[in-house]
Amino acid sequence: MSNQKKKLEFEEINARDWTVILAELVQKFYIENLTDVVGWHYTDVIYHYQNKKMTCYRPRDEHYKGILSVGLLRIGEDNNFIAKLCSDFESEFNIFSKIQAEILYDDISKMADSEILATFRNFKNKFLKAGAIFGFISFLPQDLDLDPRIKAKHQKDYDLMVQTRAQYDKLFIPVSDECCLKLCQFVLKRMNISDELARFLSIDELEKLLSNLPIDKKELTQRLAKRSEYFLLSQGKLIDISLDNYFKKRGWILHQEEISEGLSVVRGQSANNLKEPVTGRAVVVNNKAELSKVRAGDILITPMTTPEYFYIIPKLKAIVTDEGGITCHAAIIARELKIPCIIGTKIGTKVLKDGDIVELDADKGIIKIINRAE
Repeated sequence: MSNQKKKLEFEEINARDWTVILAELVQKFYIENLTDVVGWHYTDVIYHYQNKKMTCYRPRDEHYKGILSVGLLRIGEDNNFIAKLCSDFESEFNIFSKIQAEILYDDISKMADSEILATFRNFKNKFLKAGAIFGFISFLPQDLDLDPRIKAKHQKDYDLMVQTRAQYDKLFIPVSDECCLKLCQFVLKRMNISDELARFLSIDELEKLLSNLPIDKKELTQRLAKRSEYFLLSQGKLIDISLDNYFKKRGWILHQEEISEGLSVVRGQSANNLKEPVTGRAVVVNNKAELSKVRAGDILITPMTTPEYFYIIPKLKAIVTDEGGITCHAAIIARELKIPCIIGTKIGTKVLKDGDIVELDADKGIIKIINRAE
């Protein structure tokens, strides 16, 4: 199945706190390796970093129509397609997890650079293969949620995908990012370059450093420092151009949610309801670095939770996210811990501010601002 050439409209889907290398790898499995899994891929999945926030944008029609249509097509061709995919992922992950453990727990300082490079390349190739499957079985249930009739018809496959994602959600992406960061810190430490810049090293730069190819320390440091302020990752390339100008250059459209001035009510989808509305202080967390702001009894407002948020979630009164479907991380963890949760508000982090007193009705999917913070 080939992608149709047309003017693409992109939407913001999530904020991530990843290394550049992980973003490069995730982008690659969406725009290349997904073809090996289902015979289809995204034209592009863009990562934009600014103000210490990495935001992902994907084509709206390609996601909502492409993933669902190709998924239903493959299921129609083979009733066991999803079961085989989930089984394939588990098999791939069992191999991949050993590579993760080797990077995280072995003393890589005692390894030759050629050995570390070979390990990283093996890590990269296995991640791309498993990641394409993981991405597909993560997104297809979200699209099935949009049509209860189709979802009911494929409930068995839906449940299996949700179960597989939940089982590996804390192990695949977060642990892989730890692996990338450790390798980057290792090579930069030898050059006496700050640890703070390690997360901005690219795949190409890491492989050159491990290949002992000549790299000017001053130029590399300046490049990483500049990237720590801003970068755009599109179709495998790190470029220095504003998001608006890049979209104009490509002839693409950037979809933006309209927010009315003075808006005091935010709506989303109920992911877990404990019947009674709850009231509390809103705290907006855009990345891991801001988790220290959270106090017991707060209502968390975030683009999306990740496994790194787990230690603060039990003390929350409720969770509100910009993104996600009923199978997203926030929805799963909220049900496990019996915390009210509203997902998919799209504008929660833009409308709600730290210190706002809000009332959250998870049954109706509504968050009302009772008292604005000064």
